[in-house]
Amino acid sequence: MTVPWQQVNGWLLNLLSLAVFGCVVYVLIRLQKKVLAAIQQRLDVGNHLEQNNRVLELLSELRAATAADRAFVFQFHNGGRFFNGADRLRMSCTCESVGNGISREQTNEQDILVCTVQDAVKFLTVRDPRKEAKLQYTKDIPDGYYRAVLDTQGVKVTAKYPLYKADAIVGFFGVDIVRDKTLSLNLDLIKSYAPRIEMAVNRAGLKTSVFRLLLWNIWR
Repeated sequence: MTVPWQQVNGWLLNLLSLAVFGCVVYVLIRLQKKVLAAIQQRLDVGNHLEQNNRVLELLSELRAATAADRAFVFQFHNGGRFFNGADRLRMSCTCESVGNGISREQTNEQDILVCTVQDAVKFLTVRDPRKEAKLQYTKDIPDGYYRAVLDTQGVKVTAKYPLYKADAIVGFFGVDIVRDKTLSLNLDLIKSYAPRIEMAVNRAGLKTSVFRLLLWNIWR
């Protein structure tokens, strides 16, 4: 039985239409992914800036309230693994506020090995890190990397307090006194800032997740 040429043409036309439709769908999916990625990137940048500005406001307020010269936030993060498979934990300064004439150290305090700072090690290993918060005079800290860094920065007194997200410790914040070694620090006052700084540090990640879910529901 022979197939009419018109029917063959119809089949070919249908196949061509399906191929074109498939190509269009593929292009649209690729464009959708690129658009979502671009929007997400803008959201991440905006949330990061919002977060950083709020944290900076709080650190500046804390620095003024305690008469300190520098206030800072450090966050823990992954640093790869050693050849034996052990985690190489690191931390970075993600925000700082300094007084007039005080050097900015944030760019110098990136990807620091946690094991080089004893306070950070304690925050990650003890049962209740909040009890480890205390004032430290640089002159009383044992010689080593951490003492050398504080000496280089001119820090006379420092204090740190852990930051949490839910029940997990994610970093710490604190203040330094550089110019006047006769000053002390009010540890209870520093502790009182923990809830607000935690909220500012953690809120941006929550907002990003909510926007990502919203975009997915719109575009899927």
